[in-house]
Amino acid sequence: MTEPTISQLQASLETNLFLSNTLLEIHSWLPATLLTDLVEHSDGLRQELLDQVGRLGWDESVVTTIGAAWLERIQSGLLAQYGFAYNLFRMAEDNWFSFQRAVDAAGWFAEPSYLKDRRELWLAKAVSTRSLLDDRSVPPDLMVVADLGSGWLHFILVGLAD
Repeated sequence: MTEPTISQLQASLETNLFLSNTLLEIHSWLPATLLTDLVEHSDGLRQELLDQVGRLGWDESVVTTIGAAWLERIQSGLLAQYGFAYNLFRMAEDNWFSFQRAVDAAGWFAEPSYLKDRRELWLAKAVSTRSLLDDRSVPPDLMVVADLGSGWLHFILVGLAD
């Protein structure tokens, strides 16, 4: 497995989109099971997510909702770019940033040329991370990134002090 490239996405978000009132946390890990296998079996992926939130010591309410959440898989890098931007935009539909700026900042998802190197976005529907981010405004769904090129998984938490 290669090093995660999520820092490229982080730099783009911090430089091109977020203001000082936005908190961005990325939690990355290399799962014991091959990522290509996990993404093909949502039950295995869910268990991996639950194991990781346990290691991170997240609130029990977050753990419970992940256990029951519908996991939406966005396999296409281009669609993941737009899905990521859309989830961010739903956090605050006002003038903090435009949807197009969010799409542009999330261009990292669409970069890989080969299907085997794609970056998938998984949305754990209605999993609020508000309790983890000092009660800031948060996107409605927990964002999970599966970087198949590197083999790493990432939780992306975003909180806006509005």
